[in-house]
Amino acid sequence: MTGCSKKEEVVKKEVQRPAKIMTIKQAESSKTLKYPGKVRALDRVDLSFEVSGKLVELAINEGQQINKGDLIARIDPRDFKNRLAVAMAKVNHAKTELGRYANLLDAKVVAKNTYDVKKRNYDVVVSDMKIARKALDDTSLKAPFNGRIGKRFIENYQVVQAKQPIVSLQRVSAIEIIVNAPENVMGRRKDKNKIEMSAEFVNYPGDKYPLTVKEFATEADSQTQTYRVVLIMPNPEDKTILDGMTANVFLKVSQNGDNAFDVPVQSVFFDRKGQAYVWKVGDDLRVTQQQVTAGIPKQDDIEILAGLSSGDKIVTAGVQNLTEGQMVREYTGTMGE
Repeated sequence: MTGCSKKEEVVKKEVQRPAKIMTIKQAESSKTLKYPGKVRALDRVDLSFEVSGKLVELAINEGQQINKGDLIARIDPRDFKNRLAVAMAKVNHAKTELGRYANLLDAKVVAKNTYDVKKRNYDVVVSDMKIARKALDDTSLKAPFNGRIGKRFIENYQVVQAKQPIVSLQRVSAIEIIVNAPENVMGRRKDKNKIEMSAEFVNYPGDKYPLTVKEFATEADSQTQTYRVVLIMPNPEDKTILDGMTANVFLKVSQNGDNAFDVPVQSVFFDRKGQAYVWKVGDDLRVTQQQVTAGIPKQDDIEILAGLSSGDKIVTAGVQNLTEGQMVREYTGTMGE
């Protein structure tokens, strides 16, 4: 009996991994980001005397606005006036002597080197007189620019030393706001996106003021990986904005037109070199690793600047468990159930 054996065909059905899938849609034309900021006076200088002495006048108070040239403080000038008077007397005497020796030189009564000694002596006392006059002028401390007194470090009638801070003066024509911006915001400085910046102060909610960039750090903070940015704006005449106040800085970022999309943050993963990728789902429900360019994050989303098109489908959860070419099935529940 001839036996007939049939080979049993074993068909393995490929396992489809459940995955959350989204269809790419066009991002909004713009998005607004908010960062905390700290107000800083445009210019802040600690003013001091060039000479030492006892204060006899302190003409200002903290918070007072003053104009360029206004008197801030004065040191007792009496000793300095006496020194100037002595110096001027020496100049007058040396000038008379120099004139007399000039006549004697013309008459060939004295040698040229004798006249030169008198000339050098005259030059020395004139220099001393200029120093004494400047010291007298330096007994008055005046405002170098229009501003507001930020802090007063001393009281009247104290003895102060040269270079000892007397007051801090802040320029009030404009103010600076310091923010720490992430690297993906800093990367937008030179691209074609338009960034509109404005500030809102905690004490004046609802009032926003346009900002411009004054300067920015080119190295990130080693701990926060953010960049220090200094923004500037005119000081509002109808508001009191003081050094150290808190502000909210708003960045309205225009998107990159048809090439920019918002996707969930967890759908993007990175290789060791920092290159961003997503899992793109094909019509056959197989995934391929798609290289993308990541932009600015916003809450739970991140902007994709390049690498995707409208209508593409990507995996938005469980991306760490997938491999190239793996088949997936759409899952509508909560991952982990």
